Amino acid sequence: MKYNPEKHHRRSIRLKGYDYSQP
Repeated sequence: MKYNPEKHHRRSIRLKGYDYSQP
């Protein structure tokens, strides 16, 4: 599964702390 910033752009950031929403 690829990381989708459109579906996990605010849940992933809190789940693991990804940088989808933040540049």
